[in-house]
This record gives sequence, structure tokens and C-alpha cells, in this order.
Amino acid sequence: MQEILDLRQEHDILREDRTLGESTMKLTKTSTFSGEQHTYTLNCTEHEFDSREAAWKGGAWIHHAFPSPRFSADDREFIMSGIIPAEWDAYMDALDAEFDSDGDILDQ
Repeated sequence: MQEILDLRQEHDILREDRTLGESTMKLTKTSTFSGEQHTYTLNCTEHEFDSREAAWKGGAWIHHAFPSPRFSADDREFIMSGIIPAEWDAYMDALDAEFDSDGDILDQ
């Protein structure tokens, strides 16, 4: 059974315990690209996430607060912006389609 542990409207964050294991949590955020809500699994507990998030919001760089290899660049991007890898890839593919191999804008 899913149990909603914490709803934080300030950051559009919904945390759920989906019994993925003792050291995983789900984080739901609104994408700054699309405005859609995405849910992402992080390799940490809610308590650990809260302390790492506090360090980041307290001024630590995101890659120090959520270090590799435990947290990937995709994890950090999602934490900051709510953008999932598939959404980022689709955006980059669309952007690439606008330029030729020399980096010049294609005529439309």
C-alpha cells in the first residue's frame, strides 16, 4: 500500500513510500520544460534526501550535496528542475534538428 509521507506545495514535491526498498524513495516534481509532473526514483531515504536537500538549499553545490556515483547527473537535474532524461533527450533532438553539422541554423 502506498503511503503519502509528505506533501510540500512550496516546491511541487510529493514524496511517497512505495516499498521499493529501505534506501529508495520516489520524488514527484513539475518539469520546468513542459509543466508536466514526473515521478523519479532516487537512491536514498526520505530522511537522507531531506538533509542533502537542506545542504543544497543552504548554499552547497548540487553535485556536492548529491555526489556521484550515488547520484547521477540525471538525478541532480531532476532534483533541480523536474526534467526527466527522456524529456531532456527529446528537447536536445529537436534542438539538433534546427542546426546543420557546422552548427548553422537550418532554413525552415
